[in-house]
Amino acid sequence: MNSTGPKIKRLKSKILIKRLFEEGKNIRVGAFQLLYIQDENNVGFQVGVGASKRKLTKAVNRNKAKRIMREVLRLEFESFVCKDEAAFSKMALMLIYHGNRSPDFAVARQKINTILERFKYQIEEDE
Repeated sequence: MNSTGPKIKRLKSKILIKRLFEEGKNIRVGAFQLLYIQDENNVGFQVGVGASKRKLTKAVNRNKAKRIMREVLRLEFESFVCKDEAAFSKMALMLIYHGNRSPDFAVARQKINTILERFKYQIEEDE
């Protein structure tokens, strides 16, 4: 059984990332923070992940945190975005981890699910 969902486009544009931090709205649950922005020039739904270098000083731990966040997003992406793809087609998201230790997968999944539900609620409320 192949459980690969739809491909998530990675957020790579430095200009868009800068706009996310300057103008974007944010949602924070525990050590996880989601920055998002609606961008008319955006090609599609793009997601970036990051981890605080100040809190996680070793690159190994930052990379592990980012891998865990990417995996949770991959697992939740199909049920989250594909239901209402038109609403999310011009979105850019950045998920950031601010914890002191690499997150546990189960805890990360629970917190990111909470963030995604709040995000979905705010998007529906804004429309």
